[in-house]
Order: sequence, then structure tokens, then C-alpha cells
Amino acid sequence: MPRPDTPLNQRLDTAVAHYRAGDLAQAEALCALALADQPDHARALHLAGVIAKQNGQMQAACDFLARANQAEAHNPFILRDLAEAMRLAGRPEQALSLLEQAIHRAPELPDLFSALGLTCEALGQIDAAIRAHSRTVELLPQHAGAQNILGSAYRKAGDLVEAKRHFEAALALDPRLADALYNLGNIALETGQYEAAIAAYSRYVEVDPNNAQGWNNLAAACLKNRAYARAIACFDTAVRIQPTHPAALNLAITLTHLGRHEDALAAFERCREAQASNPNYWRYYAMALLYLPDTDAALRSVLHELDQRFAAPIYAQATKPSTKPLAGRKLRIGYVSSDFREHPVARNLLPVLQQHDRARFELYLYANISAPDAMSERLMAASDQFRLISQLNDTQAAAQIREDEIDVLVILAWRFDVNRPLIAAHRAAPVCVNFHDPGTTGMSGFDYVIADSILVPKRGPAPKRGTRWFSERVVRLPSYYLHQTISDTPPIQELPALQNGYLTFASFNNPAKLNPAVIALWSQLLNVLPASRLILKYKDLFADAYVRENIAVQFARHGIHADRLTLDSADESAADHLSRYHAVDISLDPFPFNGSTTSFESLWMGVPVLTLAGEAMVSRWGATILTRVGLREWITDSESSFLQTAQTLATDLPRLAALRRSLRSQVEASSLCDAPRYTRHWERLLRCLCDGKNITRQKH
Repeated sequence: MPRPDTPLNQRLDTAVAHYRAGDLAQAEALCALALADQPDHARALHLAGVIAKQNGQMQAACDFLARANQAEAHNPFILRDLAEAMRLAGRPEQALSLLEQAIHRAPELPDLFSALGLTCEALGQIDAAIRAHSRTVELLPQHAGAQNILGSAYRKAGDLVEAKRHFEAALALDPRLADALYNLGNIALETGQYEAAIAAYSRYVEVDPNNAQGWNNLAAACLKNRAYARAIACFDTAVRIQPTHPAALNLAITLTHLGRHEDALAAFERCREAQASNPNYWRYYAMALLYLPDTDAALRSVLHELDQRFAAPIYAQATKPSTKPLAGRKLRIGYVSSDFREHPVARNLLPVLQQHDRARFELYLYANISAPDAMSERLMAASDQFRLISQLNDTQAAAQIREDEIDVLVILAWRFDVNRPLIAAHRAAPVCVNFHDPGTTGMSGFDYVIADSILVPKRGPAPKRGTRWFSERVVRLPSYYLHQTISDTPPIQELPALQNGYLTFASFNNPAKLNPAVIALWSQLLNVLPASRLILKYKDLFADAYVRENIAVQFARHGIHADRLTLDSADESAADHLSRYHAVDISLDPFPFNGSTTSFESLWMGVPVLTLAGEAMVSRWGATILTRVGLREWITDSESSFLQTAQTLATDLPRLAALRRSLRSQVEASSLCDAPRYTRHWERLLRCLCDGKNITRQKH
């Protein structure tokens, strides 16, 4: 029935026109005039409520729409909008009741089922949401948006196959539907289909070129596909569009991992103000600084900010659980990590878990992972409880740890990956330990840091580096590093220099560790031994021209030309990777951030490692590994001694050849591979940490 042509309706028609044109202020003003004339006018109240909802004024929207519903109770569109406002105001139960009334009155109205689906999602009723969205699709089979929303519900339900099918159906109806392109990209990224993710996100940013999140996600997909130059460009674009977007932090982290340290530090500083309220900004900045020499002041400052901004407010409200008597019960050990998957941390921890005395210890693993893998399954089998905490915030995770009555909480590699050191601030256990991280947390929420007498000597010169300063008490194992023997490895071959007539050095470490000081020293070594060669390899990273050219240019500045530098880009099996050591005479350990797994693999393949040990814990990893194998002469303490030792060792090829043949057996017989003995020491230390015996504070 047409509306009466009254002045009030004419005014409201004009208000609707302004609303549709996006002029909400004028539309709102006209509604206010209409309501001044007739306070209970249903149409004016309805429009005023819709405008308030769009302006984010949910309480006002609910008030207007509730009055509109009283004035015209039979109108399902008013019920729909009132329910939507209720849902957005955090009252989904009331929204559900209203929608049920509306559907009873208008069972064929698609908008009602769409609103019902969103409300069910807000209530966590995903199956009901899927049924509601499916009904919308039945009523609107050619509506691309309905297909997209149904796909989103299936994604929330964990059914990625159905989710993808509906996103593709949406795009078949509307190839430029931005939300569907974005969602399809997310599905592809989550399922490891990186080319498909790149394709979807690329189309998304074509449709919406000013969307910073789209460029950020495209960059993430490019990183996964090892297209580094394009990833950097996409992050740059996202930051240009929205300087405060998290893409700025992602750019800094990526530059760090690619070894572009000067650019990385500049990127961290550029986004400091925008990211200062993000604890991960400070955590990743603390990671980046470990890769560089002479970062004492900066590192102390970053750790202080992390502790004071984020941990201190939690300390003020947290009370540490009391220590329970140990007699007659098992000790409960909790390990927290985002690396309970195929990762060096997991590989190092697994033999300890397997050797733990289960009659005396209960083992709880708190895994901040989204997709368990085969390694996760092995860790599950070696523990009493394996809890996924990726969907819990720090407060909830700490509450779970308290409920489990953990005696010693061990947080592994806190500054790397997506680990969560702030769980320690909640004081969820009587004792909290920093382990498998090469430095201090700077947080008083951690009681102890684990080291050995080489990583952190008990006596020696006063520390010059901030990473030698610890907020935790330093406690030492007899031997820090542990690695399982590697099965099914290639046999060791003869020293390649005997046939080549020159020495081949190599480093298979992460390029993030190849800072300018490392490249300068290694270039000096190559210049001192002008016939020598250097092989660099890290997975297939050097297949990308952006990474390869950056490294090559830095060596060229020191006179090392491309014919002496091999940038190996093979992505291969573990056995094939290890066989690359057949071409290597001596491995070079980067500094200040030494290698660990890489050094062990080199030694296992008969290739000794030359390390430059510094004063910081992070720069003594090589020293502790080599000491356990009996290779102290391969540990140097200055650049000059590094060069001199390399020349001395390089002149005695028969000795190098003999060492190559015996090295694997030396490694196998060392403490590096003695998991039972290591675990007994670790268990003894854990019990001491609980009862406080024989623990003395490290002098700083």
C-alpha cells in the first residue's frame, strides 16, 4: 500500500535518499525533525535506529528500533534490524528470540535467515548457523554474498572443503566479490596451497587496491611461496596505505629473517609508535637484536619496555602458587612452546621427554600450535597431557596451568616464532624457567634461565654485552646441548680438499645470522686463502634473486667475486641435505648468533666447525657444542685468532682428513647424544629448583 503523501513522509523520503547517498548526518537530522513532530512514528524510528546502528551507536539503535517495533509490531524488517542491533550490542540471546518471531511472520524473507545465521554464530551454534545460511542460499540461489557467508560459517566449523566450495560458488556468480576472494585466499593459505593463495589475494587487491590487509595477506602468501622480493613490495604497499597497519611489523620481521639487518632495524624504529602497544613488537625486536653485534643498550631497552609495559601490570595482580611438599608424589613439569611440531626445539626436547622417569615426573605440554603434525604426535605419546592453547589468551592459558597444578613451568625459546613469554607474568606455577633461548627475558616473572658453564661461565671478565645480563637466576646443566643421533644418514666421504686442491668452507645457517660483521670476517678468510671457496645454503632460500643478490653484493664489497661463492638453493630431503657436506672441508659458525642444529649436523657428517666465541650466551653456542666433542682448538675468541686458527688448520690436510673420518664416532660418544644421562641431570636440576637446594644466584 502506498504511503500517504504527507509532509512527514516527504521529509522521511528525503532522509532515506540522504541515507542511501551516505549522508548520514543529514538523514539523522531529518529523522530528528520527524520525531519531534510525531515521536511514535514507526518509519522515523526505524530509520533513526538504522542510522544509529551504522554509526556504531548500538544502545541508541536498540532504543529507537524497540520503539519502532512497539509502534508497528507486525513489521519483520524492524524485527530484523532490532535483532541485528541486539547482536552487535552483545545481546545475541535476545536477537535470536526476535528473529524467531520475524521468521514466523515472514518465513520466505532471506534477510531474516542471514541475520539468524550470524546470530547463531555469535552464540557459538555453528551447525544452526550453517542451516540458517543454507536456507538463505536456497531462497537466493544467485546471490554471491549469501554463498560467501555460508562458506564463512563452514570455515568456522572447520570444514574447509565445503567452505572453499561456497567461496568458489560466490565467485562464479560475482568474480569481483572482494570478501569471497579474501576468504578463498585465507583457505588456500591455511591449507598450504600458496600459489592459489597468491592468485586469490592478487585478484582481491585488484578489486580493492587500497585495502592494507589484502596486501599484507598477499605478502604472507608470497613469503610462504619464497617469493621474497614480491613479499617485501606487498608489505611496503600495505604500509604506504596504512602506516599503522601490522604489516609494518611484519616487514621488519621479514627483513630480519632475510638478513637485511640495517633495513630491518629501520623498519622496527619506523613502526615503534604504532606498534608500541603490541607485546609481539618488543619480543620480535628482541629477537632481531640478537643477530647483531654491539646491541647492548638497544636490547636492554627493548627488554625493559616488554617487562614494564606488559608484564608489570600483570605482576601487580598475580600471586604465585605456593610450593607443595615433594615427598611421596610426582613432580609436574609443564613445557610451553609454539614449536611442538617439526622444529629443532621439538627435536631437542623429544629425547628428554622419552627418557623422563615417569614414576617420578608428570609431563604436561602446552602447545601454541594450530595444526599438529607427526612430530606433535610423537610429543603427545611422550607426555601425560598435550594441551592446545592457541585458542586461549595468556590469562586463560595461565589459568589452565594453575588448574593442572604445575610445579615447574618451562617456557621454551620465548622470543622466537609465536611463543608467549607473558604467560610467565601470570605466575601460573611456583617456579618458571627460561630454556632454549640464548639470552635473558628481562622479566621478573621468570625465576631461572638454563645454561652450562661454557654458555655462561661462572668466572671471567666483566660482561660487556647486555645479553650477558640476566634478570633470572642462572642455573647450569653439566652439558646444555642435546641432539638425537641421526639415522639413515649418508656415509662420510673423504676430505674434498685432497682432490680439489683447495679448501671449501660452508655455512648452512639461516641468512639472518649473516650480518655485515660475519660477511666481512669470512671475506677476510677467503682473501687470506685465495684459492678457497665458500658455500652458503639454507633450505631453498637462495633460489630467490632478492636474497641471493643481497648476499652476493655484500661479499663483492670485500672483493669476493661470484666464482668463489656458491649459493645453493636446493630444497631437498634431510638425507640429501646432509650429503651436501660431502663437498665441505670446514664449516664456519656465524656470530654473535651461533648455529646449533646446523653445527651438530656438520659435525655428524665429519665436518668440523670453526667458531668465534663472544661473551654473550648467544655467541657461545658453538663453543659449548665443540667442547663436548673435544674440539676446543676450533674455538677462537677474536677475529685475529679466528683467521690464524683457520690458516693453521687449513695447512694440515692429513690431520683434517683423519678428523673427518673419526668425528661422527666422537659426536656419538659425547654428551651431545647421551639422552639418558642428560635427562637424569635435568631431572635432578628440576627437583632442586622446586626445593631451592644447591641453587646460588649468578653474580652479575
